[in-house]
Amino acid sequence: MSLKKNKRKFPNVPDVYLRDFIRGVLDGDGWISIDKKGREICIGLSGGSYEFLKELSDKLRKGLSLSTNNLRCRRRITRKGKTTIVYSIEWYGKNAFKVIRFLYDNLSNTNLFLHRKFIKQQEARKIFEKIRRVTREDVEEKFGVPIKTFLKQLLYERKANVTQIAKELGVRSSTIYEWVKKSGLKLPKKQRKYSITKCPICGRRFRKYNTSKRYCSLACAISSRLTGKTVNCIVCSKQIYRPAWWFKRNKYPICSRECQGRWKKNSFRKRYFKTK
Repeated sequence: MSLKKNKRKFPNVPDVYLRDFIRGVLDGDGWISIDKKGREICIGLSGGSYEFLKELSDKLRKGLSLSTNNLRCRRRITRKGKTTIVYSIEWYGKNAFKVIRFLYDNLSNTNLFLHRKFIKQQEARKIFEKIRRVTREDVEEKFGVPIKTFLKQLLYERKANVTQIAKELGVRSSTIYEWVKKSGLKLPKKQRKYSITKCPICGRRFRKYNTSKRYCSLACAISSRLTGKTVNCIVCSKQIYRPAWWFKRNKYPICSRECQGRWKKNSFRKRYFKTK
């Protein structure tokens, strides 16, 4: 049945033959496609009657509980310069999978279908099973309890963490955090394990949460890296720290530019008077 030239309303089709009728429309003016990267499946219909596609989409949305559809108008200019209007409707992802199952599940020998479209829907099913994401509805259907009750049991009774729950359900940790937030639950506080250790610099005892931590504070960690010596400035006798490599290149420790200027001035006078 072609709809591109016939602007007509949706006929009164009994529910028993509804999927056969829609499958015939799909064979004539529809498509089942998979994107190039194999990450998305799509099923769609096109035609010249907006009312026909609108009523068809309403029937599928009510019968299959589809979340969204994409009914839109496309204008094309032919080679002769005429403008044609074509309406199209598409479903993606889980919605497309629902439509495919409705049209092609449990077919008998008496059912008619286009062989090329039948092979395409089999390929789309395989792709969808690979990329399919677990939803809240899937969890509720699998375990038979609301998602809030299920998360309560795992978090508070079994004391499982988010990573363990995500691994068990086959989803990401961010998905579990989102479900917990939407359910109005609060994650139990983590009890961090620690050990009491003695700081090798100041001798103070502290709680060690991280295995790589050796010092009680940042000051002790910095002081542990100080391998040099504390010396006196040759001009003002102020105590200053100099690293070990400094002693290989220098002889006279000076604390500031002011002292450096004084020292140069005195050394110049000594040299000048000696030569004179």
